[in-house]
Amino acid sequence: MIGKRIGPYEILEEIGKGGMATVFRAYQPNLDRFVAVKIIHRAIALDNASLERFQREARLLTRLVHPHLLPIYDYDATSDPPYIVMRYLDSGTLKDILDKGKIPHEELIQMLRQVASALDYAHRNNVIHRDIKPSNVMLDEDGNAFLTDFGIARTIEAGQDMTQSGYALGTPGYMSPEQGMGVDGLNSRADIYSLGVLTFQMLTGKLPYTGETPLSIIFKHISDPIPNINQFDPSLVPEVNTVFARVMAKQPEDRYATATEFVDDLAKALHVSSTATTSMLKLSALANRDVTAAKRESQREQIDATMQAFEVSRASGTPPKMTVTQPLPDVATKLTPTDQRLALAALQPISKRTGLRWPLIAGLVTAIAIIALVLIALQNNNNIGAAPTLTSTALVVVVPSVTRTTVPTHIASATARAAAVIKPSATATITPSVTATATATDTATLTTT
Repeated sequence: MIGKRIGPYEILEEIGKGGMATVFRAYQPNLDRFVAVKIIHRAIALDNASLERFQREARLLTRLVHPHLLPIYDYDATSDPPYIVMRYLDSGTLKDILDKGKIPHEELIQMLRQVASALDYAHRNNVIHRDIKPSNVMLDEDGNAFLTDFGIARTIEAGQDMTQSGYALGTPGYMSPEQGMGVDGLNSRADIYSLGVLTFQMLTGKLPYTGETPLSIIFKHISDPIPNINQFDPSLVPEVNTVFARVMAKQPEDRYATATEFVDDLAKALHVSSTATTSMLKLSALANRDVTAAKRESQREQIDATMQAFEVSRASGTPPKMTVTQPLPDVATKLTPTDQRLALAALQPISKRTGLRWPLIAGLVTAIAIIALVLIALQNNNNIGAAPTLTSTALVVVVPSVTRTTVPTHIASATARAAAVIKPSATATITPSVTATATATDTATLTTT
């Protein structure tokens, strides 16, 4: 895609990749500015229903205007491939900051107030994010936070399901119990739970639940007690643990009603005033920008050549001549009935221990089946010619159809008819865009509701 023109945007370099899309830095000549262009993967773009949902989603998100939401400039769902254009920031994400250590409480609260205000605004407009995590909080050079990547958002207005019944998305390390079980009627308190998990990580440097696989992490969010944050950081006062007992409550109705209410209570528990500054965050953002600039400088020759080719193209009216690697064919893997039976068997000890209702168990069965599908697809993907790369990018499985049946008296059955599409990326390393994560904490996973 580098060296190509999509709409009026000239693609210069890749700056991020996930399971649903790849993000590029691009130049917009008519406005003389750099932008971020998110290009949807072919496996998703080929499905007409997915395209319709994408178009509805893009229209909705362009109407969300808030000081701490990353603005969307443009979108084209009819383009091949479809794309969304956003403001370009090069100062890194909250993940970059957390990788360097903890954030002082005053600045932590300041950032959370910004994210919470953006999240509450989205909720007031009937949109839930469903993927709150550090890599989806970006920073500008002044250390201001911007909530981004509503790519798997869902509207809670009647008849406005943006991700179709039968789909559920999220990152296991941050997913609420009801989101992990794929229940219908997900509401804004799922986001508030995820914000609580994110804040837990910001305060302690660790996630409350970890595991060897995405499935094991989802189980812990559903069935394990809420961890005592004082055991992770004894320096925190007990009042902080009281706040987390509420924000991470297993039942949505027991949580805070708004994100701002949660942050206000946390600020009181931490004895943080409302006049905190962002000096440390600003320094970190500037440092991240310098890292990005240094990386770009190492690729200066290639980027300059690409921009020069576009300049010649604009002058001559002909497409730029660039070499672009062609993508490899898609490879599909199916989940077998045996895998589904194993998923059902895995639920028995969980249901006895927690007393979960069978309608919820049925949703969890489907979630297990689809996560197993991802793992099987990665293991069986021998036709690609190279092993999948272990990264923290998103795991995405497209599941066209799910049938769930619930019957009375402790009996539930669930079946999933699905094909996972493993789409190789167009690079010399032949790295599938559906990838496994080494830590299983920053991975968006598609399950079924």
